[in-house]
Amino acid sequence: MGDILGRVMTVAGSQITVNPEADLGDEGLFRIGAMVKVGSDGREVVATISAVRCESYSPFKRILIAGLLGSS
Repeated sequence: MGDILGRVMTVAGSQITVNPEADLGDEGLFRIGAMVKVGSDGREVVATISAVRCESYSPFKRILIAGLLGSS
C-alpha cells in the first residue's frame, strides 16, 4: 500500500501529529493500532497510530497521533 495518509505537522520526541488528507475516504486507516510508514530523508520510519482526535467537533477534521517505532 503506497497511499499517502497525510502530512506530519509536529514531531515531539518519539511522537508525531498527522493531519490526514481531506479526501481520504478509508476509515480503516484511522484506527488505533494501525501501522504507518513516514518518509524522511530517503528513509522510512514505522509508526503506530495511538490516538485519533476530532477537531471542531467534526468527524471530517481529524488529527492522528502516532508513536515512532523505528526505521526500515
